[in-house]
Amino acid sequence: MLTAVGEVLRECYRRGWITTRDGNVSLRMSLEGQISSFMHITPKGVRKNTIHPEHIIKLNIDALPANFPVSTEFHMHRYILSDAKTTRCVVHVHPTYTVAAMYAGIDIVEASKSFPELKRYTRVGPTVPVCEAGSIQLAEFTNKNLRRGSNVHPQSSNQIMESWQEIAYDIVGQENHGVCSVGKDPWDAFEHVERLEHICKILLQANAGTK
Repeated sequence: MLTAVGEVLRECYRRGWITTRDGNVSLRMSLEGQISSFMHITPKGVRKNTIHPEHIIKLNIDALPANFPVSTEFHMHRYILSDAKTTRCVVHVHPTYTVAAMYAGIDIVEASKSFPELKRYTRVGPTVPVCEAGSIQLAEFTNKNLRRGSNVHPQSSNQIMESWQEIAYDIVGQENHGVCSVGKDPWDAFEHVERLEHICKILLQANAGTK
């Protein structure tokens, strides 16, 4: 499973969805029905096209890192993984056409409903408004929008609430930034990004052709 983290990031890099030090992936794994009390997350600022299992950081899900070079988006990953009951993976990248579509004002949620190859397999949640990268606000909005907009929020970076709604969507866009995708493993989460990116490319090309 950890090997797949590096494989996914290398494929994202190959496709131009991230530059060398962008993007982050996390995992919380279960074994024989028991969910781990640990999460695995990619480190901050390293070359994501050279990530291997020995580079991935292992942390207690209930403990904030002290002087650990974890991803800038640590809080977003932690919030989304906090209530996992089975293996859950979070992929955060910056796919070109998806970001461009949001920047151009395309409602990717509504647009996704017109493409059966997307809506059959990938549930697109409400787009996250512009937030500073790495901020608690981005973490809260992303987690909330993946869960149908629960009104329950973490009160601070030191607290994870127990009463989150279940994850309802597979992916959400983040305006002027990227996407956050959730799956049962890194490749599952990757596929949600891939499908959304594909239809956003179609939408942008169709719009360009009508001008």
